[in-house]
Amino acid sequence: MGETPTEVFAPAAVFLDPPYADTAKRSSNLYRVDCESVAHAVREWAIANGNNPNLRICLAGYDGEHAMPSGWECVGGKAGGGHGYGGQSKDGYANENRERLWFSPHCERPERLMLFEMAEATEEDD
Repeated sequence: MGETPTEVFAPAAVFLDPPYADTAKRSSNLYRVDCESVAHAVREWAIANGNNPNLRICLAGYDGEHAMPSGWECVGGKAGGGHGYGGQSKDGYANENRERLWFSPHCERPERLMLFEMAEATEEDD
């Protein structure tokens, strides 16, 4: 993650999906090669680079796993069934509603993009 790709191709999108951390309240040995601490280093990188206007950073994890600074937006999601979602409950997978995405302050929100698309369509119609 050097400066060349992010500066030459700015703005650049960065999607970070590290193994769940020890703070995610998850089972150990979840992955073939497991490391419960790499997510902390990934989070620190994301925070250190989160105010860079040339980067649109998205960090994936579980609810409560990452404490992010103000300005970052957290969006909840629902995951499908995979190896990480073992232990299916009667309502679905036990962890399916724990997925979160944290977006850095310079990420564009979909509703803003829709406004620009609508404006462009109106200009084309004129």
